[in-house]
Amino acid sequence: MSKKTKYSLLILVMFVFALFVAFQNKHLVSASTSIKYLSGYAWSSNIGWISFSGVTTPPLYEVTYDTIDGILSGYAWSSNIGWISFGCGQFDGNTGRKLCSEDMNGADPVYPPATNGVTQSGPTVVLDASGNGRLVGFARACSVFKTGCSGALIGDAVDPDHSFDLGGWDGWISLSGNTSESPANHYGVNFNSQSSQLTGFAWGGGQVDSSANIIPAINLSPQSPGWISFYNDPNTSGSGGGSIAYGVKIQDKRSSISTVTCDKSPYPVINVPVTWTSTVVPADVGQYRYEWHAGNPGETDPTDYHVVGGLTNSILNITYNKVGPEITYVTVTDAVGNKVGECSTDIGSTGNFDVRDKDFAITNTGDLSATFITGGGIVTLTYSTDVDNPMDINISSEGGYSDPVKLAFVRISKFDSATNSYISYSGTNGALIVEPQFTNDTQTTAASTITLSSIGGVYQDASLRLRLTKNQDSVQPLPSGDYNVIIDSVDSAGNPGGHQHSITLHLNNPTGSVHEI
Repeated sequence: MSKKTKYSLLILVMFVFALFVAFQNKHLVSASTSIKYLSGYAWSSNIGWISFSGVTTPPLYEVTYDTIDGILSGYAWSSNIGWISFGCGQFDGNTGRKLCSEDMNGADPVYPPATNGVTQSGPTVVLDASGNGRLVGFARACSVFKTGCSGALIGDAVDPDHSFDLGGWDGWISLSGNTSESPANHYGVNFNSQSSQLTGFAWGGGQVDSSANIIPAINLSPQSPGWISFYNDPNTSGSGGGSIAYGVKIQDKRSSISTVTCDKSPYPVINVPVTWTSTVVPADVGQYRYEWHAGNPGETDPTDYHVVGGLTNSILNITYNKVGPEITYVTVTDAVGNKVGECSTDIGSTGNFDVRDKDFAITNTGDLSATFITGGGIVTLTYSTDVDNPMDINISSEGGYSDPVKLAFVRISKFDSATNSYISYSGTNGALIVEPQFTNDTQTTAASTITLSSIGGVYQDASLRLRLTKNQDSVQPLPSGDYNVIIDSVDSAGNPGGHQHSITLHLNNPTGSVHEI
């Protein structure tokens, strides 16, 4: 072979390689720019909001659309039924990875069986000549599985048709089809290329029968979404209904994923002001509308609070006036009325919790000790670590309320194993005369009661010392050993407040008698 021929072959190989590289680059660019993103919320009257992109646990989720093959992939999220899987088993054109965790072994997804010779498929977007289109195929709710989003369904072993466990519904959500009515009515989710908006309804409340109709489950379980609305304009009829504008769009770029967080402080206690705070993170430019909902479940006319304003947060101050179940949550929409999110500080989006009665806890550090002195001493003072250090008593509110707490001495008693009960050694006829001495920084003079106040949400501490005198008129013996010192809160009238607290007293009485030697 001549040098000229070799040179010509080398030029040809290089040209072919260049074409191959150019093709690969073009293909990669096409793949990287073919992915679009679904964002926004759909609505089900059974399970509430369904989000198509956001941050939860795991941190990031979204449903994507590949414009080359029309495939939908990824997950949507419902706070009531959890993950909803789109396009399991399909590859992400950018990474080549499987988008659904249940297909880590590379197995194809199992969609509903073929009907009338038509094989069912994963969810896709089918476009017409004008660029508009519709969604076809099925998504699936992961809540019907025993674990994760694959494998055995709930009740497989004892209830193969799932009629009891799942209300006849096995998790499939049809994006288009015909109802079982006669004549059959078509339903589906449509796509408008001009507005990028998805409209219409999907159906997630029944199974597919032999005629490819969607049969509603007789007993819809809480997991069944039923009709799912993809768009609502409060100013027009025939959409999802309700007063809030919402919808799902297909966008060229991944949307700025914002979450709505909530917090309340203190925990709701009857007749104590509670501050709720809602925040959008990260915040887009523009105003948000925060619509607060609060009221007792079951009330015919629950109170609604509507708060508007703030770039990133909103504050609601509310006082609950009765003990029992309450409901408080917030729905956030953006400047043009699209729903951003909804949350409460409790499980789910309904914000159910119990308002508590006012309550607090009494604790102490260490024990009390006292020794009667043989040979004439009739009075002794209790002490903790040493004679000069009284015991500390601490108050902590449960629920964050801050009303003053008044403490008083109740009695000293000792457990009697013979009678399996406590015997009181203090009181009118007791073996001990007890004079409680409460003090703290603001009450320097010892007194039989003490009132502790909350300062900046933290209660004052108290010191306790008991002045013990042997009762010469009592015939009760006073043995050495451990006694229970009971203190309690009292109300303004001096009645017991129901917060009894026991402190251990180590008493050493060498004679065991109440009479002096």
